[in-house]
Order: sequence, then C-alpha cells, then structure tokens
Amino acid sequence: TAEKLDLASRLPYPPRSFDGITANLVLPYITHFEGALGGLAFRRVLEELFAALKPGGFLLWSTPRKGVNFLLVALASWRSFFDRDHPEYRAYAFHILRHALRIQRWGRREIYHFLSLTDLERLLHEIGFREMTFKTSFVGQVHVISCLKPRGTR
Repeated sequence: TAEKLDLASRLPYPPRSFDGITANLVLPYITHFEGALGGLAFRRVLEELFAALKPGGFLLWSTPRKGVNFLLVALASWRSFFDRDHPEYRAYAFHILRHALRIQRWGRREIYHFLSLTDLERLLHEIGFREMTFKTSFVGQVHVISCLKPRGTR
C-alpha cells in the first residue's frame, strides 16, 4: 500500500508498524519537522522512520549526493527528451532542467540535505541503523541507500 504522508509531522502509526519503508528522492528535501529546522529536521524524520520499523525492518531510500550535478543527469538523458513516442518530453525538458538546477543550488546552500557518504553513514549509525549499503544511480549523482533496524531493537 502506498500512502501520502505529511513528513513535517509525526507518523500516524504506532512504533514497530512496518517491515519496510521506501522513500525515493523525498527525505533530503525535509526542511522542518515538529518545530525542528534544517539538518535537525532531517535527522528527526529519519528517527521517526526508524521507530516505525519493526526490528529487522529495512529503509530503502535515495538522495542526491553532496555536490550533485543535475546537468550531468540531463545530458545523460538527452535521448529521452527527443523520444518520438513522447513529444511532450521536449516541452517539459527545459522546465525540468531549470527546476533541477534550482534544487542543486539549494542543496549546495544546505537548504536541502545532500550529504557525503561518510556523513550519511555516520548519521544512520547514530540513529541505530545497521547493515547499510550504498549504490549510485543517475550517472553517479544519486545515492540509493538500504539500511536495517537490527533485531532486538525497540
């Protein structure tokens, strides 16, 4: 089941509700949570997700890397913009790129939370996650992260 949630507020589920949670390119854009702002809000959301997982549960999510270059992603995707079966892609290409470059700037200004792998691993470990794996996607510009809540954890 997929649900739309307000990630600026506590989750409407009791602790240890889920075997797994996914969040594709969502979490690094959290700017506030229950009165916390910036990086602290980002941490609080990750803590909230940790609490919502059952012991042995996983969090699978993705985030742009520190210093992301969305222009590289656009260049690698140029064929899609000229797909004959989808001429509407051409109309949207400029708008998507412009928005992506704005997001990139906000990430560099630390409005969004695009962390290094070292900082991500440290943060997840401090929260309690273990067995973390990091892969890259979008021509090396996005981290795909899997982490587990250890069994025997509350």
